[in-house]
Amino acid sequence: MSKLLSLIGSMKTMAVLMLVFAVAIGYATFIENDYGTMTAKADVYNARWFEVLLGLLALNLIYNIFKFKMYTLKKAPIFIFHVAFLIILIGAAITRYIGFEGTMHIREGHSASSILSSDNYIMIEAKSGGNTYRYDHKIYLSKRNKNSFEHSFSFDGKSIDIELLEYIPDAVEKVVADPNGKPILDLMITAGGQGKPVALEEGKYFDGGMFVLDFNSGMQFNKPVIKVFIKNGKLYMAHEMKLTYFRMADRQKGELEASNNEAFNERTLYSTGFGSFVLRGFYPKAVKKIVSNDEKAAPRMMKMNSGGMDALRFAVTVDGKRKEMMIFGQSGIQAEPTLLFNNGVQISLAFGAKEIPLPFTIKLTDFILKRYPGSMSPASYESDVILIDKRKGLTMPYRIYMNHVLDYEGYRFFQASYDRDEKGTVLSVNHDPGTIWAYIGYILLGIGLFWSLFSKKHRFAHLLQKAQLAREKKSACAAALLAFIMIASSAPLQADQTPQNIQAITAVSAEHAEKFARLVVQDAQGRMKPIDTLAIEVLAKIHRSASLNVNGIKLSPNQV
Repeated sequence: MSKLLSLIGSMKTMAVLMLVFAVAIGYATFIENDYGTMTAKADVYNARWFEVLLGLLALNLIYNIFKFKMYTLKKAPIFIFHVAFLIILIGAAITRYIGFEGTMHIREGHSASSILSSDNYIMIEAKSGGNTYRYDHKIYLSKRNKNSFEHSFSFDGKSIDIELLEYIPDAVEKVVADPNGKPILDLMITAGGQGKPVALEEGKYFDGGMFVLDFNSGMQFNKPVIKVFIKNGKLYMAHEMKLTYFRMADRQKGELEASNNEAFNERTLYSTGFGSFVLRGFYPKAVKKIVSNDEKAAPRMMKMNSGGMDALRFAVTVDGKRKEMMIFGQSGIQAEPTLLFNNGVQISLAFGAKEIPLPFTIKLTDFILKRYPGSMSPASYESDVILIDKRKGLTMPYRIYMNHVLDYEGYRFFQASYDRDEKGTVLSVNHDPGTIWAYIGYILLGIGLFWSLFSKKHRFAHLLQKAQLAREKKSACAAALLAFIMIASSAPLQADQTPQNIQAITAVSAEHAEKFARLVVQDAQGRMKPIDTLAIEVLAKIHRSASLNVNGIKLSPNQV
C-alpha cells in the first residue's frame, strides 16, 4: 500500500498526470468544435476515465502536502497554493454531480415554475395493472464512439430490460436500394404550398388534400386520383383529368388528355388544377431507413426528411419477449414519449430535455425590446418579472437584462433570448452550488501565488537572487570580452604602444568622423544605408546601447 501511495504521489507521476490532463482538454476542444458539446462531454469531460484522472491529481496533491510538510507556517504560501487546487477540484465535483442548467420560457402575463434542462435524459415509464414505474437517467451521447445504456428492473411481477442498440445523430429518413425491398417512388409534391419530398411505396397512397397519388393501393377515393402502376418494368399513370407538363431536360411544355396508360417520366413537372408533382427517381427495390445525416450518402440513396432530431433505437425485453422501438429527441427540446406494448406492459421511452420544477414562480409582466435608431437591429432587451415565493409569502418585482442577473436561493436567471413577436422571453437558469467553491479556490490560488513570488523568505526570492547574480556576472564577462576584442583588434603587437593607439582612436577629428558616418554601405540583407546607421545597429545588438564608454568618455559609433 505504501509503495502504491509513493508511486501515485511522486513528482514524476504528477508530471505525467498533468501532461495527460493538458492533452485531454486540448483534444476535447477539437472534438467540441467538430462534433459539438455533447460529444466532448461524452468522450472527455464527463467520461469516467477523466474523473479518475482528476481524482489521481487530487490524491497526488494531498500526498505531497503531507510528504513535504507544507502545512507548516514556513511553507504557508506553497500550502495555500496547493490547497487552492483541491478546493477548485471540489467545486468542479459539486458542479458535476449536483449543479444543473436550463432555460425558462415565459409569455407576457403568464408564469412559470419549472425549467427545461440543458442536459439530455432518457426517461422510462412503465404501466401495468394500475401500477406505474418511472426512471430517468442523464446521458451524454457521442457522435464519434459507441454509446451504451441499459436499465433492468422488476415491475408488476415481470422482469424488464431496456437496452440502447443504436444512436443516430441528426437523423434523416432515406430511401436505400435493397434487393429485398419494394418499389418506391421518389416524388416532390406541391399541393397548395411548398414542395414536399415523399417516398411512396407500392401499395400506399399520398393524399395531397385536393387530389390523391395512388401507387397500387387498391383504395377507393371521393376526389381526383392519379393512379401509378408498373408495366413491363416501367412506370405508367392513369388519370381522368387533363394534365400539363414541363420537361426539364429540353424545357418542352404541353398538355396531356385523360388517359389510362400514360408514361410516367422522371424529371418532368406534371400540374393539375390542385397542385403539381415531379418524379425525381424510381427505385424498383428499396427500403426506408433512418440514418445519420453526417454519413456519406451511398449510391442510390435518397434523403426524404431532415428535422434536426436525433434517433435512438432500443430493445425492450419483458419476461424474455423482445421488441425494438425507435424514439426521436433533440437537445434543449422537451422529450416526447413514444409508447410500446410488450407482454401486457405499456412502456414509454423519451429522450431530450427534462422538466425540472422550481420552489418558486416567475411571472413576466412586460418584455421590452429597444432598437438602434433608424434600424430594426435590437440594441437591448429586458424582462420585467415578479418573483413569487408562496412558502415565504414573498412577492418581489425585478428587471432582468444584460449583466443584470436575478439571484435567488442559489438560482441565477440571465436574459438569453426572446420570442419573435416580442411578447415572450427566454431566461437562462443556472443552479450551481460549486461556483462559490471555485471562487474561493481562485482567490486562494492568487494569494498563494503572489505570496510565493514576493516573499523574500521563500524559494522564488532565492531563485530571483541567483538569477540576478548570474545576470551581473554575464554582463561583466560580456563587457570584458568586448573591451578585449576592441583592444586586440586595434593595438599593435608591442604592448607598450597600446595607450598611444587608444589616444589615436579617440583623437579622430569631428569632420573626419562626420564624413565617415555618411559613407554608404550594404548590410547583410542587401539594403544600402550609411555606415553610421549600421554601426548603431551592431553596437546596440552587442552592447544593448547605442553608445560606448571608453575611459569614462561616452562615444557614439562614428566616434569609435
